[in-house]
Amino acid sequence: MKKLQEALRMTHSVDEMLSMLGKYLIFDLAESFEQVRFWDKDNLIQVMKDIFLGAKRSFMILIDEWDCLFREYQLDTDAQKRYLDFLRVELKDQEYINAISTMNWNEVIDSLERSKKLLEALWAMDSR
Repeated sequence: MKKLQEALRMTHSVDEMLSMLGKYLIFDLAESFEQVRFWDKDNLIQVMKDIFLGAKRSFMILIDEWDCLFREYQLDTDAQKRYLDFLRVELKDQEYINAISTMNWNEVIDSLERSKKLLEALWAMDSR
């Protein structure tokens, strides 16, 4: 799923959206890591753990438009809580997660390039 906003448009509830996202992610991950044996292909957390352990790969998660749910469900605090719980349980402090960003991909690349330039400048100053 390219954008969270697309998933919101395609579903009628937060639970349906989260279920769809999980299924799509599992499908893409299982296809990309065919060599990994999965214990439970219906559980996104377990699939990511299996990939982390079996393929020694961690994940960088980019969540574009992460806050669109709050605009769409402004008055539904229960839906907002379920969404935040999903993000917390699936992503927070998990060993299989390498990095998480709510920036879009171009912003991440720009940030990495600025960091690289800063490190190169510091390295040049230090080596003098």
